[in-house]
Amino acid sequence: MLTIFPSGTNMCFGDRCGIHFWGVHSHDGMWHLEIAAVSFKSIPFIVPTFSGAVLSGYNVLMDLVLYALSMIGIPPIITLFKIIPVAWFVFYTVTAIILSQRIHKSVLFTAIALFFLYFADSFGYWLPLIQEGSIFLGTQSFALQSLTSLLNTQFALTLPLIMTQLYILKTRKFTFKNGVFMGILVFFSMGLKFYGGVISLTIAGWYVLDELLEKRNFRKTLFTGGIMAFITGLSIVLFYNPFAAAQTGSIFIFSPFATVHSVIEASNMVYLPDMVHARYFLYEAGWSPRLVFIELFSTALYFLIHFGTRSFGFVYMLGKIILRKATRFEVYIFLTVLFAFSLNVLLIQKGDWWNTVQFGYYGIFLSNFLLAILIFDLLKLNKKLWTGLAVFIIFLTIPGMLRTAKTFMTTQTLYIPRSEVEAMKFLRDQPDGVVFTSFEAKHGYPFLDYKVSGYVSAFTGKQTYLGHLGPLVIIGVDASDRLERLKKNDCTMFKEVGYVYFVKSHKDDLIKKCYIPLKKSFNKIYETKDVTILRKK
Repeated sequence: MLTIFPSGTNMCFGDRCGIHFWGVHSHDGMWHLEIAAVSFKSIPFIVPTFSGAVLSGYNVLMDLVLYALSMIGIPPIITLFKIIPVAWFVFYTVTAIILSQRIHKSVLFTAIALFFLYFADSFGYWLPLIQEGSIFLGTQSFALQSLTSLLNTQFALTLPLIMTQLYILKTRKFTFKNGVFMGILVFFSMGLKFYGGVISLTIAGWYVLDELLEKRNFRKTLFTGGIMAFITGLSIVLFYNPFAAAQTGSIFIFSPFATVHSVIEASNMVYLPDMVHARYFLYEAGWSPRLVFIELFSTALYFLIHFGTRSFGFVYMLGKIILRKATRFEVYIFLTVLFAFSLNVLLIQKGDWWNTVQFGYYGIFLSNFLLAILIFDLLKLNKKLWTGLAVFIIFLTIPGMLRTAKTFMTTQTLYIPRSEVEAMKFLRDQPDGVVFTSFEAKHGYPFLDYKVSGYVSAFTGKQTYLGHLGPLVIIGVDASDRLERLKKNDCTMFKEVGYVYFVKSHKDDLIKKCYIPLKKSFNKIYETKDVTILRKK
């Protein structure tokens, strides 16, 4: 809750008054606000920060909910940062308790599982500790952990759905009702997050396999699988506009180990320059045992750092499987973790190539249960050595918790000044039209400019000409022409918009060059010491 609830709040820290955002919420969270405010005003849905483009290949279920609630008077910023976190916490906790009790009918196991589901973290804190002498220094970026799940709200919302699927899988009751319910859970997981939908579908696949192994009824199993496949396909069609998305080519590309290379390349990670040089040299010569060793070593480091103490649970479960002591349910979780991590390592994504790390998020989440099983089994032995090992593993989780907590307790936030909030309220009440906001922020501006945020769309409900470039790349919108025109200060861009929103602490090169055509074509309808708004005549 600490990682999301304060964001989107209009408050003051000294003289820094405005709507404050912590962490990635200033851009990732803002993207959802932009979609909810703009995209659903027409069919097909439109891209909020690139006028004229159709929104496709993107999971919009949560954003549709934000939009629907805004129709009854609940602003998306309240739903996203206040209502959803509370509802999620209740749902997440209840499903976690029910599933944990199903795995082991033990209060101790439930307590252990809840601890890791709330607080388990990576081993990333070791890097600044070794390099800087403190766990609170450094700028490393690691996969989402238990404490930071709500940094990606759609990811977080899929977790209770997946735990519900695991509960159904664990009960091993193969009924038509359970099969349909499993398919519905896949439907919503896919609608919330494509990566989560893939993992949800995998768990549904284990259910179908388990039904076949248990009932030996191929026809019934095929029928169950067919229903799930139909529901999944329906979800993709409804929420992703796949026919439009397919026009820009394949979303995923097979590129083994690309996402793990940075672990030995980046100076703030486990920097091993000699090994990096050797790897590049060996790539030129073709695959060899030494190159395979380097890649597998990098992958193991990546796994250890990002999975943290969960690595112990993964290795423990591997041992149980080899010794044939694992239950079928435990095997299913283990294989799903392995599958999720493999997708992370083997694939890159069109646009932001590293985005397949989100498959790994689900492997990290599911491995919490493997770790809980390990700790529970150690404590059941009731011997000092194994109890001590369990306590030591739990202790290794604490520094990561402290590092995360400190990060989100700072008052040095990005914020939208109140003067801009008032200006955007005024613009929101004006007739519809595309808004030009593509000005670079000067040093000292307290928020983000058009390159990494489309906040004007989020707060005015109007489509912007060009903004929030990262998501545009991910959904396949080619903004290169407009960026080139912007680079050249091409005044003809203003012929394609209805409004100009200019923050005076942004660079004014374009405004100065285009002063005459702007004066001829636009009227000044709003001005303060901080913001000027122009409207086409």
